[in-house]
Amino acid sequence: MAGLDDEESGLDWRRIVSALLRFKWLVLLAVALGLGGGFAATRKLPPVYSAQANVWVDVLDRRGEGGAEARGPIQQRALLDEDAWVELLRSYIVLDQVVRDLRLYLAVKRPADQATFVGFRVNDTFRPGQYAFSVSADGREYTLDGANGVELERGMVGDSVGRRLGFQWVPASGRLAPSRTVEFSLVSPRDAALTLGEQLSVRMEMNSNFLALELRGSNPVLIANILNAVSQRYVEVAAQLKREKLTELTKILEDQLRTAQGNLDDAETALERFRTRTITLPSDQTTGVESRDPRRANFFEMQVDRDQLRRDRDAIDRLLAEAGGASGLPTAALSAIESVQHAPELSNALKELSDKEAQLRALRYHYSDAYPPVQRLAAEIAELQQRTIPTLARALSVQLAARESELGRHVDAASSDLRQIPARTIEEARLNRNVQLKEQTYTALQQRFDQARLAAEATVPDVRILDSAIVPQRPVKNTASRILLMGLLAGLGLGIVGAVLLDRIDPSVRYPQQVSRDLGLPILGALPHLRAKEPAEVV
Repeated sequence: MAGLDDEESGLDWRRIVSALLRFKWLVLLAVALGLGGGFAATRKLPPVYSAQANVWVDVLDRRGEGGAEARGPIQQRALLDEDAWVELLRSYIVLDQVVRDLRLYLAVKRPADQATFVGFRVNDTFRPGQYAFSVSADGREYTLDGANGVELERGMVGDSVGRRLGFQWVPASGRLAPSRTVEFSLVSPRDAALTLGEQLSVRMEMNSNFLALELRGSNPVLIANILNAVSQRYVEVAAQLKREKLTELTKILEDQLRTAQGNLDDAETALERFRTRTITLPSDQTTGVESRDPRRANFFEMQVDRDQLRRDRDAIDRLLAEAGGASGLPTAALSAIESVQHAPELSNALKELSDKEAQLRALRYHYSDAYPPVQRLAAEIAELQQRTIPTLARALSVQLAARESELGRHVDAASSDLRQIPARTIEEARLNRNVQLKEQTYTALQQRFDQARLAAEATVPDVRILDSAIVPQRPVKNTASRILLMGLLAGLGLGIVGAVLLDRIDPSVRYPQQVSRDLGLPILGALPHLRAKEPAEVV
């Protein structure tokens, strides 16, 4: 009895198998429906292909202009750093042109209608939306309807379609069959470029010069063409930006060189006038032991240094007092001060400001002030002009005042022995030093200007296509087999469940367990079911 109870409490596999055999056509029908549904799903979910391309990028060297690059040919540093190169690839100046060239703003409902849109273009301003282009039954007239079936235009086949809507489209009459309707949609190029930027996968490893591009889609030819067009446009934009940057830098250096030339001419003229005015006066040069007196030589040096420090400090204080508004300090006048040129932090800040202004001018040729890199550069320039440079200049003024005070005490201590030295010697030394300073500034600017012109004449591109995208032959994601298997399993499971349920609700008594368990009657015996044999043939 225990064995009978266990058998009744568990699954009756013999009954399940018997039910499946009885309702085998239902199971086969459910399997067929599952396979049919899986096949229909595979038509809606096409395989996904992946196109890849690699671009070589000359990343900005954060270590500066030293190192191995200084031993190479004369050339300008890279245009952007790593993050900015990725942002440039996703910028609208790159993607908008690709969208227009490949007509990515156009979507046709049926792929077979693509041939109808050969030569389709749009103006700079057009009307996006859903459209339906229909040809009359006689094939002579067409109708252009909007999204809600509103008729927008009617004309003769062969005429220009949608001209007032911004279309440049003359469908070939041979491709327009009578009673044919072509449904298509248009989006703005900016929206299409935004979608393309989201679909693009751009990756650049840390401290790497290779930019990896990937685009996935169901049309392998189209994604390969899009990726190659994006790469080519990216290279063109990078080369154009570098040329414009070199042009702007050359113009700025030319203006600075012209100013330095004028300052040098003024210094040389002042020295010439002084010597002409004092040519008939007795010379202050001495001979013998007096000329080798270190106290005399040291006095002149300290006197000149103190006067130079005072003039530099006064010039810095005057510029700080005159500074105001958004323009900040006049950096051109500040950079011409000798003490500023010998202050490493302040001179580096002025040089950094000049470089960032050149980059900002180059970016503003193609971007508005709302573009993030433009805003970032403008903020950095404002920070340098209004806070960093004035702070460094005030600190330098304090240092100059301290040095001037210290030199003044030394000069006063030694003046009792050297009061007979004419003031014109000091003036001449100051004028000579001023000429040397202006000459050094002019020489340095002349060298940078010549280097910029040489670099502009032989510009090395910062971006080059390393591997172009090819049409992928195998999909990276093919769900057809998985969907068919899921449909088969779902149909099989549904058929089994349906057969078991039909067997359970069947009122007929077919199994011994129904008598003993459901009716509560004991089974005393079983009569075998024998098929009737055919009667023997009587001879």
